[in-house]
Amino acid sequence: MRNSCIYSFASLLKNRNILFLKHNHIKHLIPRSYFVHSSNEKTSQPVLVYEGMLKSRIKKVKLLSLTSSMLGFAMLPIIVRDLSQISIALSCGAVVVSSFFLSTPLLLDWVTRRYVTRLRYDPGSDVFTATTFDLLCRERELQFGAADVSVPDVPGLLTSVLVKGRPLFVDGDRVQDPDAYSVMMGYDKPLDLKLSKQDSQ
Repeated sequence: MRNSCIYSFASLLKNRNILFLKHNHIKHLIPRSYFVHSSNEKTSQPVLVYEGMLKSRIKKVKLLSLTSSMLGFAMLPIIVRDLSQISIALSCGAVVVSSFFLSTPLLLDWVTRRYVTRLRYDPGSDVFTATTFDLLCRERELQFGAADVSVPDVPGLLTSVLVKGRPLFVDGDRVQDPDAYSVMMGYDKPLDLKLSKQDSQ
């Protein structure tokens, strides 16, 4: 009878997933879920929320534009000197055309600097890190919180969100972590439905 009671009690503890800890000859019952939850908090790592599909293409186009502009700028004095011997009008036209090609990297950077190539989220600090390309095709990181994000009423060119007033573009169809993306966009917050006076009347 005594053995059957001990076996039943041991089976009950096993089914409920309880740990026994002995300290100073006193038995403490602590749920295993407490340790699992604590270990998950300590080992939380930044997660990849989004990665742009056009990352490699934008990098190649920017490098090509920068290379061609640098070569054109280096050859411009020679071209102008040779054309000035033939006609001043031709040399002036070459300067105008070359200035257009030299401004191409600036125009390209003005468009592509909004494109987010990678977006990470740190659950421990609730901080997002957006990676973009600068003029020289170097990666730049922008750290922000969910409170710094706002959605424009009328999205502009390559603009899906405003982060600290800076327009950025994130393709919602390429999101890899919908939960973190919802936190950034504020979808996890309750809706604030405000009716105007005209609608209420």
